[in-house]
Amino acid sequence: MSIPVSCERCFQSFRVKDDFAGRTIRCKECGAAMAVPWDGEQRSDGFVPSRPRTRKRKKRASAGPKIAAIVVGSLFGVTVLGMGIWFAAMWISKSGKSDRETKRIATDHRFGQISFECPKNFVVNNWIKGQYNVEDKEKVIAVSCQEHPVPAGVAKVPKQLLGHFQDWVRDRRRKILASRVAKHRHGFEYVFVEYESGSGQDLLKGWHLLIPTPDGKVILFDAVTYPPLTPWEQSQPIIRRIVDSIRILD
Repeated sequence: MSIPVSCERCFQSFRVKDDFAGRTIRCKECGAAMAVPWDGEQRSDGFVPSRPRTRKRKKRASAGPKIAAIVVGSLFGVTVLGMGIWFAAMWISKSGKSDRETKRIATDHRFGQISFECPKNFVVNNWIKGQYNVEDKEKVIAVSCQEHPVPAGVAKVPKQLLGHFQDWVRDRRRKILASRVAKHRHGFEYVFVEYESGSGQDLLKGWHLLIPTPDGKVILFDAVTYPPLTPWEQSQPIIRRIVDSIRILD
């Protein structure tokens, strides 16, 4: 006695012995699994087929919660990243601001008809009457202003003023390293002398400027440093910024 079976994949029909009732066999054509029908009667060999197992389909988790989690996570990540960028920008800004404030020039120095700017660490120190003196807190660089007497008519002739001033510097036993009539970036002419004085631990180096003002006076602007404490290469840029900031007031 045989049992008819049909493959659900390739639709081929076969007949198998009743010994295979209730069992799973392979299709001869495509190899797909086929369940051989069984009427429930006890077979002669005493075999009682078990019911084919049916696989329970796992319920797919809803995509909604996952999408929501991704969105929330993305928003959180963007927020954290934004805060990180903001804090970094604030730190850089604060650092840059601090650095700029160190180098920034404060417009709070004036003598007669000129004004000039010094870094924040400079303080006023009027230790000589008739002069306006400013020093940095480390006392490495000093700036002073005072009226400079000149012969009548000399102030209006730059070359004569230069010759007069060169003699004045030499009379004070200062070595002239450079001298010229120069034009300031703010438009006025002045006499410039770079000098040094002393030697060893007493060495001084600086710039003298003679600045004629509209009221007919001449202001001696002196910026000096102490190379034994700070190399000239470090002091010179600071002195240059101070000199570049000089303005003649109306």
